[in-house]
Amino acid sequence: MSTAEFYDQISDVFNDTDLFNSCVLGETKEEFYDFLEKNFKEFETPNILDCGCGNGSFVDYLRSNNYSAFGVINSPKTYEIAIKKFPLANIELDDMIKYMKNNIRKFDVIFAIQSFGYVNPYEFFESSYNSLNNNGVLIIY
Repeated sequence: MSTAEFYDQISDVFNDTDLFNSCVLGETKEEFYDFLEKNFKEFETPNILDCGCGNGSFVDYLRSNNYSAFGVINSPKTYEIAIKKFPLANIELDDMIKYMKNNIRKFDVIFAIQSFGYVNPYEFFESSYNSLNNNGVLIIY
């Protein structure tokens, strides 16, 4: 079963939860967002990519707080749920490695939150490296 097929099967349960806000870094949502504010001050308006953005809640949070944020998800069903839930969020339906390889946009920060284990590590690191601006940051959780 492919990753996209797996997420299509669990998308209803997964997207009814606020999984991102309940488990990222084992912190509360507010503590994590404080982490963002403190650590990304050096970037005036950072371009951020969320690889495997799930239901889009993180991308929507970033966008609503004036970050330039983009998300990519490879599950068609999860993508449909995300764009209905957060229609203003910049979310694309694509494989995250292909998205980074084909995208001309460079990012200051790339997040892979609970998605790294589903991809070829070498291809992911190579694509991430090529998609980051100088001094860009890759965060894998």
